[in-house]
Amino acid sequence: MGGPRRVCKWLIVAVLANPITLWVHPRVAPAPADLRLVLTIPTHHDNRYWRVDLSSATSPYARASAEAMEGARSPIVYEVYWRDIPAGEYDVVAHVGGRAGLRGSDRSFVVFR
Repeated sequence: MGGPRRVCKWLIVAVLANPITLWVHPRVAPAPADLRLVLTIPTHHDNRYWRVDLSSATSPYARASAEAMEGARSPIVYEVYWRDIPAGEYDVVAHVGGRAGLRGSDRSFVVFR
């Protein structure tokens, strides 16, 4: 097999290869639920903003957060906390943009019952 070091190196390469990586916790929980989002955005001179949206076809509830970035001087990791999200099935989509528009996105799905 590869062992923990090989897996760790693969994970680092995968994160750095994407303009943005989204991690959500929990993915399934009783409602109302608190949601923690971690955005990993590798340093790049064209990073100008990030945005994350929570939306649902089964619930009218929606949330969004965004922040301006300063290119290569920006932090690599951002955390967002949303509290008391009602029951529903939600798409969570994170974007990073630059001067010419969208640089990349990542998505996840959460269910709160």
